[in-house]
Amino acid sequence: MVSLFGRLKAELIYPTNYRTIEVARLRISAYIENFYNCKISHS
Repeated sequence: MVSLFGRLKAELIYPTNYRTIEVARLRISAYIENFYNCKISHS
C-alpha cells in the first residue's frame, strides 16, 4: 500500500489541479484500478 500511495501522490495528485472533486475521484479511481491490474497479472 505504501508504494501505491507514494506513487499516487507523486504522479497524480500533487502535479495536478482538478476542476472538481468528481474529476479527481474518477482519475484516482482509474489510476488505482490500473495499478492493481498490473500487480495481479504478474502473479
